[in-house]
This record gives sequence, structure tokens and C-alpha cells, in this order.
Amino acid sequence: MKEYLKKFMKFSFIGVIPYLLIIILESILIKRIRFMDMLLTQLLVVGIISGAFGLLTHHFKKNKIIYNTLLLIFIAVYLAIVVYLIWLLLLDLNPFQYKDI
Repeated sequence: MKEYLKKFMKFSFIGVIPYLLIIILESILIKRIRFMDMLLTQLLVVGIISGAFGLLTHHFKKNKIIYNTLLLIFIAVYLAIVVYLIWLLLLDLNPFQYKDI
């Protein structure tokens, strides 16, 4: 059990690094971080998803069909999350989004 926890933490940390880079990029470009509680919640969710898929792929490493399928699902989900976050970042950079009253 301790071995699985170590692997879960390792995969979670690896999965969270690009997400942290996006948050840092957003804070530099926008000069503020909005919705900090939402960002921390998303960070937690990304870490859990990364850790769970990492454990699953590690567990099924010998069965290549299941391993490749899980790896493709993980990559698709992770890329969808990253693209969504970049899209939100681009929406915040839109100068025409906020109208002066």
C-alpha cells in the first residue's frame, strides 16, 4: 500500500507541473489571479486524475492493449483540461471582453 501511495504521489506531481506553469503564466500575463479557490480545486482534481491514471497504467503495464488504451484516454483528458485552461486564459486577455460604462 505504501508503494502505491508513493507512485500515486509521483504521478500526481508529474501531472500537476504543466498546470502550475499555466497558472504562473496567467498570473504574469493578467497581473492577477482570480478565483484562487477554484484554481486550487482544479489543481487538486488534476492531481487526482493524474495519479489515478498513472497507477492504472502502471498496474496494467504488462497488458499492452489495456495499457495503450488507458494511456490514450489519459492523454486525451489531460490535453482537454490544458486546452480548456489556455482557452480561459485567452478569454481573460481579450481587451474587448469588458465594456466601459
